[in-house]
Amino acid sequence: MNALRMVWILSRHYNRDERMVPLMGRIAWELAQRVKRVINVWTILLEKLFVIKTKCADAKRMLEVWKQSYLDMRAKIEASGRDARWEFDGKKLFDQTDYIICQDLCNVAQVIEEFHNTFGPELKAVTGDPKSIEDVLEKVEGLKLPLQLVDFDPFKMRYLNEWRMKMNAFDREVKLIENQAKLFIDDSFKTLRSAEGAFNMLQNFKNIRSREAIKSQMMVKFKEILATFCREGRRKKLDNKYYLSFFSSMQSIRCFKVRKTVRPSREASRPSAAQSAGRAPSSIASNAPYSNSNP
Repeated sequence: MNALRMVWILSRHYNRDERMVPLMGRIAWELAQRVKRVINVWTILLEKLFVIKTKCADAKRMLEVWKQSYLDMRAKIEASGRDARWEFDGKKLFDQTDYIICQDLCNVAQVIEEFHNTFGPELKAVTGDPKSIEDVLEKVEGLKLPLQLVDFDPFKMRYLNEWRMKMNAFDREVKLIENQAKLFIDDSFKTLRSAEGAFNMLQNFKNIRSREAIKSQMMVKFKEILATFCREGRRKKLDNKYYLSFFSSMQSIRCFKVRKTVRPSREASRPSAAQSAGRAPSSIASNAPYSNSNP
């Protein structure tokens, strides 16, 4: 951007708006074309998820830096008061670079990654139903297909409505898969294979990025985990130390609280003098249905 400013100041040809704007517009066009070559919507979703996210994030950052550099230089020129101000047509400069689908594709990759984090090997081992989990993951992978088969160029502004319709359909499919996944979790946690394995899985869920709706559904399944743990304890004849260790671990992730038993103090449990003599305390006698005067 500093070089463009020098061209604006020194060149006798480009020191006019009608000539400087096409020059900067050409630069913006070249940046947009480079992004389109890297972020090819028909092929990029075939790559690994972290590659998709990295490429889209880098492309988005490059275009944002281009625009911000222009705005910063324009403000600098205005503040100096020495050179002619940059009052170029922003629509011509940034229409192509502002309307870029990088963030949408990055969000698609993030959603698919969260589903894979949720329905991983641990959940298969705990539920004992890998077939159902594979079916869910197959539907998740199918989310890419409508985006890969678009019959228009999503980078062109005139197809904005068509692209938005595709993304809205994607969001609806994600909701459907989430609802099916929650039903699967409800059924699976009633017949857990291992309470300890389920508990360890929930602990690990705190440290990974997964679908929030499904994660919340899992984090309220401690009742089922406890029921399975008690059955395992009776079958294996576990001692009290094992139970206490398990409950302490559950309490540590703040999803389960051990209710403390309140024992009466010695003072409260000691009988009063009136009780020792066989007489009711005055507070009880005052509420008696019959007074001492009654026969």
